[in-house]
Amino acid sequence: MLGPMRPGLLLALIFAATSDATAQAMPDTTVIPLAEAVQMARVRNASVQRARLAEAQQGLAIRAARASREPSFSLSTNAGRSFGRTLIENRIASGTADNVGITVSSDITVYDGGAARLQGKQGRYGLAAAEAQRTRTEQTVVYQVVNGYVNLAAQRENASRLREQVAAAEQQLARVNELIRERVRAEADRFAQEAEVAAARLRVASAERDVAVAEANIIGLLDLDPAASYDFQAPAIAALDSAAAVQAVGETAELVALAHARRPDVQALEANVRAAETGIRLARTGRQPQIGASFSYGSNWSSEYQHYNVDSATGQPVASDVGFFRQLDERRGGSFGLGLRLPIFDRQSTALAVERARVALDDATLAVAEQRQRINGEIAQALADLRAAPAQIGAAEAQVRAARRALEATEDRYRFASGTLYDVVQARATFVRAEGDLLQARATFAAQRAALAYTLGTLDPETLGR
Repeated sequence: MLGPMRPGLLLALIFAATSDATAQAMPDTTVIPLAEAVQMARVRNASVQRARLAEAQQGLAIRAARASREPSFSLSTNAGRSFGRTLIENRIASGTADNVGITVSSDITVYDGGAARLQGKQGRYGLAAAEAQRTRTEQTVVYQVVNGYVNLAAQRENASRLREQVAAAEQQLARVNELIRERVRAEADRFAQEAEVAAARLRVASAERDVAVAEANIIGLLDLDPAASYDFQAPAIAALDSAAAVQAVGETAELVALAHARRPDVQALEANVRAAETGIRLARTGRQPQIGASFSYGSNWSSEYQHYNVDSATGQPVASDVGFFRQLDERRGGSFGLGLRLPIFDRQSTALAVERARVALDDATLAVAEQRQRINGEIAQALADLRAAPAQIGAAEAQVRAARRALEATEDRYRFASGTLYDVVQARATFVRAEGDLLQARATFAAQRAALAYTLGTLDPETLGR
């Protein structure tokens, strides 16, 4: 029975413990073990950063939906000067007037058919989808980092193995020279073996180039400075009991159910379905009446505003200016109102919006079914690869043992002048190829175990490597 795979245990199965005799890095070299690389990738990788930005945008959409329910409040002022002709006491006069106005106003939506509430609900589903997608993006980056370290470990071991073959070829050259001095072998064998030594060194140079490329890929994943020096501590690939490891994996049906429940990308698509369902209800609010309330209060000042009093002596009206603040007090006023908007005919805008929302729901539902079907295929592929691994590794191990014995026998025959150098070269090439096949089989098995955890959605960046 398979439970959630512990990431720490996953790493223990992927890698063997490093030797205590590991060479120390130079003082100006930054040492980066796998667990630290995982955390660096979660912070520095551009894909993860974009996923976090998408999550933040969904959070802002929720805040905007909440803010739409709040009343608005504004303070407005205006100042100006008017000029031209005007009628004053039955005569046309020209002049100018200064004006100042101050108004406080507020608006609030009393009822919107539930649109704001549904927008907030849809935003929360969108946020859940963004969070799940960000988690899946982190898992993808972690999987790429783990694969990068697996590849680097394999390339380093391959380079080390090929260096050993260079040493073996040089030892063989020494034996050839000795046999030539003893006149047991011809001079041509020296040239043939020197060519074999050169070929072995060329394979080492190619392997060291592959190591450099693997390190460059990790530098790109972690967004590091390519000019700096790094020591990526990739533990040696373990010679695991592949048959026991595969037997502990579990049955296909259990893994499929686990993946459907745990995969963040499935959770994101399911949240999109709920958001689309909410979108249909939101579109239908276009048929609902809307009620709004408004309030305003203000005053204004004008240079033409005056008080008129009757002169007791002449009986004529006498104008007098009114102070700024007194005028604001005398001319203040406000209003309050309610507005009702009842949609009667909207040229089918609401009906079309509902239909578009239904299409979006169908698309989101289809995306979930399609992703689940894709997961089924991924799990079947991962299990097929894993279950074939024991036979592949076993065959590779048997090939190495047979090639080693054949090489030893061929070297003995050559030493006693009963075989040719060509036979030795061919036997060594077969042995080198067999060792490479075994290393590749073990590295592939390690990568496949990480791939299965990634496919199941159990590759947890928070606890990986702890």
